[in-house]
Amino acid sequence: MKKLTAIFLSLVMVLSMSLGVAAAEDPQAVYQAAEEKTNALTSMDVGGTGTITVAVEDRSTGGMTQTASMDMGFNLDMQVNAEDPQNPQMKMLMDMSMLGETINMEMYFRDQYLYMNTAGEKMKMPFNIAELSAEMEQASAAQLGDLTSLLGQDFSSFYTDFAMTENADGTKTITFGIDSAKMNDLYSQLVTAMGLALPQDVSVAYRDINCSCVVDTNGYLSRMTMVMGADMSDSVTSIKLDMDISMEYRNPGQPVSVVFPDDLDTYPDISAGVIGGDDGPTSIYINPDPQSDYVVLGYNQVITPVSTLN
Repeated sequence: MKKLTAIFLSLVMVLSMSLGVAAAEDPQAVYQAAEEKTNALTSMDVGGTGTITVAVEDRSTGGMTQTASMDMGFNLDMQVNAEDPQNPQMKMLMDMSMLGETINMEMYFRDQYLYMNTAGEKMKMPFNIAELSAEMEQASAAQLGDLTSLLGQDFSSFYTDFAMTENADGTKTITFGIDSAKMNDLYSQLVTAMGLALPQDVSVAYRDINCSCVVDTNGYLSRMTMVMGADMSDSVTSIKLDMDISMEYRNPGQPVSVVFPDDLDTYPDISAGVIGGDDGPTSIYINPDPQSDYVVLGYNQVITPVSTLN
């Protein structure tokens, strides 16, 4: 089960990385122009919702088949203002629901500090974006090799069945699909490029992948949705995944104000070696890298935004 869970996470990562390029003719050109214009924004106000249904079939107990399903959901509210690239600001609120429980997460960024509040557990850490970006670029060139090449390719051939509708309010609705066979092939190539070897009894396959977006009268994306399915299995377990995600870009192109809570200064600084919530410090010790302005994992691998855990 752990093996299939790891595969599922990489499956979603591959799909999200490929959703970036549209073909060059109408209505593909309309989508591409809107995406490029939206991605060029230095400030953004975004909301999102998503539902994920996971159905599991297990055949490991004495020849008997056991089935179970689980529904998960999330809501996202995020504002970003990067008009000053030396001091960007960000606020992200997210709640995730699963098995009748809801986890609330908050993340803020200002003055080169990242603040997090997860279910009342508060912390902050120094986070130098310029240095992090430089190190990640160096890592990409030196370590990622074929992986960078695969993810940087032109994905326009992956897209199918573009259609566009002119709406009465002047907006445009564009629908398209993604070729699941090509996605499956890309996933296999990425697994190889990452130096991984899936067991012979493990199979991973995308099913239907359908997307739609709304382009507003100013040429920005105002909504993006994706509905997709995937199947994963080994000799004893099968997992069926269905996901429906919708993102809304609120008033794209307009100024965005990021409002922070008043108590950020009270968040414990984990560069001092202590994490704690309202009930005091936890048993986790943080070991900051004295040579860096941000906290890193062991093995000197920079991560975002977690710290070195000993």
